[in-house]
Amino acid sequence: VPSRIKTDQGSDFKAKATARLMTALGIEHEICDAYDPTSKGTVERAIKTFQHDLAICPGFIGHNVADRKKIESRKAFSRRLGMDDEQLFDVDMELAEFQDWCDTWADEIYGQRQHEGLRRTTPFLKAASWQGEVKRISAPEALNVLLAPIVGKDGIRTVTKKGIAIGREHYQTAAAFPGDEVFVRQDPTDLGRALVFAIDGETYLGEAICPPLAGLDPIEVTARVKAAQKAHEKAGVAELRKEMRAIGPRDFMDATLAQARKKAASLTYLERPAAPYTTPAIEAAQEAVKAGQPDVPAYTPEQRAQVSAAVVPLPAKRPAAQTTPEQRFRRALDIEARIERGEPVSIDDEVFLRGYRPSSEYKGWLRVFEQRGPGMFAG
Repeated sequence: VPSRIKTDQGSDFKAKATARLMTALGIEHEICDAYDPTSKGTVERAIKTFQHDLAICPGFIGHNVADRKKIESRKAFSRRLGMDDEQLFDVDMELAEFQDWCDTWADEIYGQRQHEGLRRTTPFLKAASWQGEVKRISAPEALNVLLAPIVGKDGIRTVTKKGIAIGREHYQTAAAFPGDEVFVRQDPTDLGRALVFAIDGETYLGEAICPPLAGLDPIEVTARVKAAQKAHEKAGVAELRKEMRAIGPRDFMDATLAQARKKAASLTYLERPAAPYTTPAIEAAQEAVKAGQPDVPAYTPEQRAQVSAAVVPLPAKRPAAQTTPEQRFRRALDIEARIERGEPVSIDDEVFLRGYRPSSEYKGWLRVFEQRGPGMFAG
């Protein structure tokens, strides 16, 4: 297998089938520049040599039009009268025989000639001196498949309930299910058979049969295809159920989280300014949370002692709904002082203190109180 093949701009060389074959074989295909004879001089020289040596081949018709006319003129008019081209030019070689002649010419004639471009050595000796890797296809018959014609323009077909549509016929297959896209080649030796591959062409799935063209009973072929599909589907379901039994809840959770992380990895969230939001239920819930937390003194024991001596106890009855900020702060100080002395506190006072202490009003009055002391209430 060559690493690189250089050709001209011929339509056969640029055809999709040729490109597909080169890709399948891993060969680099270099195409000469258009309208640039110098880029394909080696190719043209080899063609000229072959054409001149072809003169010894039975049925040769000349190197060019002029040579052909000379050969044709040598034949008697009476012999040419009523004869077709094959009889006229004595073409008596079959295609296989001609191919064998070409192979022999390449190996034993052209390959044994000295070439100036090879420094007076022969192509045979030049190839024999190669020390690099020689790539050789272990199964040459695989080339017959790679050269087999594809269906349509790109070889892609969607399997339907009737099978694979090729021309006006349907080829039934158990290698794929309805709805699957496959890559299809036609068997060049059997019109009723097609070869089914995965859509990338690199995995062989099976064959597809057209009963009328293959000379088979359509009912029997359909029954066999459906039975094979059913068996394959049943085996697949059994394997799937086996795998499902092996999957635990944690595996499912981990897979879900991994998929979510993979999806979120490509996204970036820009934090936007948020407006404070609360409801009476939220505030009540916050109070419930704070009620379960231990009390932390807002100031030192010495300050609490000063508060206890300076604060005049307020009545224990429920305060009026309308109170001033100073009254609310003094009530909080009074409750804190009683708690510090170990005196009992009513439920209303405890609820008030727990809800009032986190407020900005309490914290602001507390900073003033810590700076000025109990004298801030004088006057």
